[in-house]
Amino acid sequence: MAEKEESKEYSRELLSLHETVSRFAGVVDMPCRHMTSLCPDKCNHGGPVAVFDVEEYRKYEKPGKYGDAQASKFHVKLSDSCQPKSAIECIGTLEKGQMVKLNWNHDYVTCTSSGGKFSSKYPERPITLLEIIP
Repeated sequence: MAEKEESKEYSRELLSLHETVSRFAGVVDMPCRHMTSLCPDKCNHGGPVAVFDVEEYRKYEKPGKYGDAQASKFHVKLSDSCQPKSAIECIGTLEKGQMVKLNWNHDYVTCTSSGGKFSSKYPERPITLLEIIP
């Protein structure tokens, strides 16, 4: 008997908003930090990470108590499913030292399934804008 696909509902709470001018520092291979029982072979924690040095904040909002403070660096795991495909593709074209407009949110995501019976909560930091500065 086939299992019925359950529907999931997602909601997001904005914890902080970051609009910056940043310098692309390159892509580094981030190793797994061995924090779960699945590490290092089945966890998918490690992998290529794009690093940006924040040069200037254009806008910053922290509407509540728990959002990230202003950052001097921003790291993006290239396999992170919360990142838009267009942002990952843009990162692939960047050269080290290139200046970009880089905006991201720090969101608190709630995923609810089985008609509200089960839920999980976790942070995400999706890129909302990545644009090369000519």
